[in-house]
Amino acid sequence: MPKEVLIQRCLSFAMKTFTRQKVTVKEIPRLTVPIKMARNIEKVKLKKIIQEEALRKQRKGALLITCKNKKYNFHVNGKFDENNPRELASHGWKHYKSAMARDFFTINAHGMNPAVLKDTEQCGFSDLKIGEELCQRLKAVGIEIPTDVQRKTIQEILQGKNVMCAAQTGSGKTLAYLLPIMENILRQKSYSLRQFPDDEDTNSPRALILVPSRELAQQLMDVAALFEDLLVFRAWTGGSHTMAKAKYTRREPIDVLISTPGALKMFLTLGKVRPSQLQHVVLDEADTLLDDSFFHDIRFIFTKLHVHGGKAIQNQGSSGIQINLVSATMPRDLQNNIGSMISIDSIAKVTSRCLHSLLPHITQTFIRLRKSDKPGEILKIARYNLENKVPSMIFCNHSKTSYFVMKFLEENNIPSIILNGEIKTQYREGKFEEFQREMSDIIVCTDVASRGLDTIRTRHVVNYDFPDFVSDYIHRSGRVGRIGSQGHGTVTSFISEKWDVDLLWKIETAVRRGQTLHNVNANIKRKLEGAEDSW
Repeated sequence: MPKEVLIQRCLSFAMKTFTRQKVTVKEIPRLTVPIKMARNIEKVKLKKIIQEEALRKQRKGALLITCKNKKYNFHVNGKFDENNPRELASHGWKHYKSAMARDFFTINAHGMNPAVLKDTEQCGFSDLKIGEELCQRLKAVGIEIPTDVQRKTIQEILQGKNVMCAAQTGSGKTLAYLLPIMENILRQKSYSLRQFPDDEDTNSPRALILVPSRELAQQLMDVAALFEDLLVFRAWTGGSHTMAKAKYTRREPIDVLISTPGALKMFLTLGKVRPSQLQHVVLDEADTLLDDSFFHDIRFIFTKLHVHGGKAIQNQGSSGIQINLVSATMPRDLQNNIGSMISIDSIAKVTSRCLHSLLPHITQTFIRLRKSDKPGEILKIARYNLENKVPSMIFCNHSKTSYFVMKFLEENNIPSIILNGEIKTQYREGKFEEFQREMSDIIVCTDVASRGLDTIRTRHVVNYDFPDFVSDYIHRSGRVGRIGSQGHGTVTSFISEKWDVDLLWKIETAVRRGQTLHNVNANIKRKLEGAEDSW
């Protein structure tokens, strides 16, 4: 049989056999899930993903530094290699391209105000041995719980010790020294009236408070107004016709004298101040008063008032003079300066938790700009703040720059107040009060407004010129986020010069390492511009 026929028959037989068989296909069972259950399953999966992400973030901590280039973002618990400066967001900011690209980074607020006492530490002023009369006046203005620095300082001063109080700006340092001094004076007067009822010397203050500017002296007088029915307060400052004021000053009892160094020097020279009843001397803003700007006047005043050795008060009847130094920074040259007049060993040091550190409750942004771009940027910020009623302070390094900024804003229909050391006395007086009384929402100023002033109304600080020293940056930033302020506030700094970047590296490095700032108390020669500022 031919091969082809055999193959054909085989195929035919196979086909017949296949068609006779019944092929059955088994169906795979299908499971269905109710829609509600499916949604619940998806929710459980999503919740698990969110929890894992939260745990991951918790290990890293909150986002501390936010950068334009996200690879430089930094978390609170992040690790920073100090040997690799390229990890800094501002590392390449000396290159001109960083200014053209308008690079920036922000240090986010990541904590509460360190000046506020923890719940377990809170107490009342009466618990600190402050008398009922003073406590009632504090309560009348809503002040019932002391701050951290007040709790520490009041105790030391009431014990009669010489005290160096160094705490961040806005932490309540004024009342920290003023309350115990007033309490001591009230006790002294009560003791004196019992022992010597007719012994009351005129122009002989029981307490002397020295401040570096007239604005700060006026601010202290505003605080003293709460207690004016208990004690006699006087403020002697310089300015126009200071010599005439000194010559014709009337003789009267004085409990607390507030003065600037230059003015007090003139009053002492003319014999208008007597040291017979002096019990307390306070240097408010001591880091400024002990630098080259005022130190020679301070030495003259201490000599005239016979402040030698720093003998502290021991009891109501002692004749020692208690020295209190108050500042937002701890003066590095304390031994070299005041050590020649009083014993450093006799000074008890009181410091706050965040001394020489950036405050954790303030948001701080740094913008790299070309110098020519700064006017446009400040105009944009000023317009936004004016429309949203955000009280702002714009800081410049020099008086001429502050005049330019003020005029530039004025030409663009943005009203502002200017405050610097070159303004004549008759025009300068009351400028800061206009800002405080909401007559203007923008004040353009130099560092004459950066120290000591209670800028509780300020919510935004702009460094049009980045400061030359870390101490200046700390003081300027302290204009916001103060005790009693609404909100924590923000700080915006323009970085336009290469030397600005050098200082910024130190600030950013300290933040990433979680350490304090170094070389805080630069000796700033005549930072309060103009000779009249020493009055």
